Amino acid sequence: MKSTYSIAALTTIGTMTLLLASRASHADEPPSRMLGLRGGPNATVLLNGQFYRGIGVNYFDCFLRSLKNGDHTSYDAGFATLAAKGIPFARFCATGFWPRDMQLYIDDRDE
Repeated sequence: MKSTYSIAALTTIGTMTLLLASRASHADEPPSRMLGLRGGPNATVLLNGQFYRGIGVNYFDCFLRSLKNGDHTSYDAGFATLAAKGIPFARFCATGFWPRDMQLYIDDRDE
């Protein structure tokens, strides 16, 4: 369940923006292609083919702590709290924020 929740929780406002920019209408697609979160007509968002409005939070630093300590996984508890409150979206930093935070990527990209 942990990994299933993590995938749902990591859907971001940025992803929604990309979906909206990708295609404005999916009315010509078969119903099986309408599943999931997608951009809809007139800058709307569809979830499983139905108009959708959601609210999220700014959880910017949830993964930044792991850059300093790879064993730091407090984001699991944070996302569990968001799920318990019924908050489906979180905006987060997907890379280091400051240049010094990118050192791990430079030194060990696989890590």
